Amino acid sequence: MEGRSPDLRPGAIPARVRYVVADDAVVNEAAQRLRSAIENRDPSVVGDIVFVNPGAWSALQDHGAEKSEGLAVMEIRDPGNPSAKGREGVLVQGAEQAQAIAEAFFNTATAGGNFAITAFSTQQMTRWWPYTSFDIEEPTFVVTTEDGRYELVVGFSSKGQIVVLDELNALPKER
Repeated sequence: MEGRSPDLRPGAIPARVRYVVADDAVVNEAAQRLRSAIENRDPSVVGDIVFVNPGAWSALQDHGAEKSEGLAVMEIRDPGNPSAKGREGVLVQGAEQAQAIAEAFFNTATAGGNFAITAFSTQQMTRWWPYTSFDIEEPTFVVTTEDGRYELVVGFSSKGQIVVLDELNALPKER
């Protein structure tokens, strides 16, 4: 990971977390593409299929995302409290829905002014791991707003497009 800036190197990977490391060039390119897309509001960075987990869905709704016809709603339960009411996320399917989610994502990422793009810290991996159904595969980043209100998890596909969004500050608090 010497070919990455320190902020794009993940923290120590906890023993129970499954984390797949990508080539430095892939991570650097994805981070640069993400930064450029946010700054220039380029919706092509968002894939036609995106899992928008409940935390991100709530944040994106605060910044312009709306339920639309054909948007698949997902109910996700807290693994630490299975009897609790499920939280709502969505599955984006198609270019029109992706465009709308991209706008809301850009609004959210810049809501606090500037933003930082980093790799997961050890603590962030530990917090997010119970709420993802997949291995954490790079390139996956955390976009943190300058005011710290949002810590958006942004996962990329091998095609260089966003396929997963979540928001760490919206996860249920650890018990």
